[in-house]
Amino acid sequence: MLSMSYSKFLAILIITFIANNSYAKVFCYREKIFDIKDFSLNNEFVEVTADESSILSKNLYLLKGNTSILGSDYALSSDNATLDKSKSIITANNNVQFQDKNFLIETEKLIYKKNSNGIDELKTDQALFQIPSNNIRGKASSIFGTTQVPKLNNATYTKCPLGNNSWSIKADQITLNKETNRGLASDTTLNFFDIPIFYTPSHSWVLSGRGSGFLTPGFGRYTDSASPDERDLLGTGYKTAKHFYTEIPYYFNIAPDRDLLLTHRYLTTRGNVINAHYRQLISDNEIINNGKYEIKTSYAPKDKVTNQDRWLAETSLDLSLLNNTDIAIQTNRASDKDFLNEISLEGTSESKLNSSIAIDHQIEEKGLRLSLFHEKEQLMNSGSASYTREPEVTFSKDFFSNESLDINLSLVSTKFKHDDSSQTTGSRHHLKSSLKKKLGNLAYSFSPELDLYETKYSLDQEKNFNRSLYRLHFDSELFLERELALNNKYLIQTLTPRISYNYIPTKDQSLLPSFDSANSSHSYNSLFGGLKYTGIDRISNDNSFTLGAESSFLDEENGDTFVTLNAAQKLYITNETLNDQGLLVPSRRQSDIYASIGFEFGKLNFSNSIEIEPEKLQNISKSQTKVSYIDSPKKFLDFAIINEKDNENVSLNATYPVNNNLHFFLGLNHSLTSKQTTKNIFGIGYESCCLGFRVAHFKTQKSSRNWDHVTKFELVFKGLASSSPSLRKDLENSIPNYLVDLNEI
Repeated sequence: MLSMSYSKFLAILIITFIANNSYAKVFCYREKIFDIKDFSLNNEFVEVTADESSILSKNLYLLKGNTSILGSDYALSSDNATLDKSKSIITANNNVQFQDKNFLIETEKLIYKKNSNGIDELKTDQALFQIPSNNIRGKASSIFGTTQVPKLNNATYTKCPLGNNSWSIKADQITLNKETNRGLASDTTLNFFDIPIFYTPSHSWVLSGRGSGFLTPGFGRYTDSASPDERDLLGTGYKTAKHFYTEIPYYFNIAPDRDLLLTHRYLTTRGNVINAHYRQLISDNEIINNGKYEIKTSYAPKDKVTNQDRWLAETSLDLSLLNNTDIAIQTNRASDKDFLNEISLEGTSESKLNSSIAIDHQIEEKGLRLSLFHEKEQLMNSGSASYTREPEVTFSKDFFSNESLDINLSLVSTKFKHDDSSQTTGSRHHLKSSLKKKLGNLAYSFSPELDLYETKYSLDQEKNFNRSLYRLHFDSELFLERELALNNKYLIQTLTPRISYNYIPTKDQSLLPSFDSANSSHSYNSLFGGLKYTGIDRISNDNSFTLGAESSFLDEENGDTFVTLNAAQKLYITNETLNDQGLLVPSRRQSDIYASIGFEFGKLNFSNSIEIEPEKLQNISKSQTKVSYIDSPKKFLDFAIINEKDNENVSLNATYPVNNNLHFFLGLNHSLTSKQTTKNIFGIGYESCCLGFRVAHFKTQKSSRNWDHVTKFELVFKGLASSSPSLRKDLENSIPNYLVDLNEI
């Protein structure tokens, strides 16, 4: 249970989060450079108004004072203007405001023309412009071309609101092509708060959505424990030191269904690294319903420490064929076991790279399923080898005599291999027949089940073995409920008593190998399942009853659950059980008592689960206390304390908004027993209407005495690029519920 000090700490955290009512979403008001007008409803005539008008010559008119010209697809106002009806040309002067379906332009002089093809052309001097549909604005010494493809001389471009110049592009000429959704700038400078930070002779970007072009360069800090000039003089290895990396990404928008991200990274200790990430959607056809192909590669030529070429290749292919067949292929290989740690700066705790192929074929109407799985592994860092399935074939068939009777026959045939020649290898063929009957109504349920197991082992260097077993299982529940009134609130309390019986005969299995069996994790529901081990190699004897009950309190009006309680215990008739070595050993007559309670109060949730030794009810062998408060991606708290076998661990994941723009985030795993932190991630994020940045420090444990430190920085110019788009994914994988997209406009 929680100690008093942790209870106080937890109470302070919860009160702080609930009391802070900061609105965690940035609200941006996109003001127009001038008030827009409605176009003319008449498609045949142009509506013209002015204080004064005169005819200069045939089809040439002079308009003075508060001039307004409205067409069906444009509007223009100015102090004065000339209108040439024969050439469809308007020349406006002084306080000119022009708008069409794409553009808003404010200038002192504008020439507007509809050419013979009905395309709008314009030319201005010294103008402010705005494209509201794309949140684009800027200014130019002149604008010319069509309204669909305008060209801007000596121009600036930004997606920041009026009055905000956090970032902008300044160029000799900018072409905004609405038809191709591309922007193209020559002699370009990227300004950060009016300070030049990046120059390129030519720059191309997408106006809306995605498109090819350079993304913002990124940089970060990392720890390299194998730098050649930092050897530990005591001879215990290498010292660690902080180093820096920079990266320049380029995004190729190849087609709507495929793209490529190419990144050049430079590590101060290792040298150049080229990363490529290609993605492709596979379109539907007569055979393929949908599919996706993805490949990631990383290449480090002549690592400055090892003087070796080093690489990593990861591919994945997912296909859905003819609505009933799924294929998934993954290949993951590296040049050496230290690549993830020393070159990619990610996956330092990864122990292996897995490659596999999985094929799954189902015919639902016939209850038929056939699958194939084959895998390989490559050890990474300090990982150790495990059994691999090369291959595994599964066949399953359901027989339905009626709605309440389920009959299933399944066969799993697996070839196990191991890189360690001292380990037992061979094939296992496991046949399972299952018969299950479902009885009951709204008041009760009763489900008897009979399983028959037949397992055959064909081992490579040992004697072959066979094993035959069966399992008899009964599970029953009562469904009770009543109405309650509490403080003028009407509730429904449900009560579900539950009892199950499980029988498996006793059989010594000490001569059988253990390819994939492990102890099952225990919980309220798992106690009623009756199986002690996962996998197939260990099927423990059992002759037991499981007693339990579950109760919930629900809001009668909307069905929301406020409180949930449950408790269960298994009572054994026999006093021996099968251990993980396959031997029969003495056991007690009753399991631990498993109980939990959960409270839900809107965004706040509390749960506590405990495992109590029945001989001494004051002894809690395992407990987990968890509190979560989720308001938004920028405001959540997930706190847990797990105590198991005198080993106490704390987990804390949270984000906290200081105000609408600034938030902190944290991910922490700490052992209170060993006083060691196995995961420590913290950082800060900021965003305004057109700019965002994020700094995150990752500290992860590589071994008992070795840690990896990586600091990453992301700068986001909203609507343009992010300097480190991978940082967001890293944080989402490391901190549950952290889904902050700084590039969202």
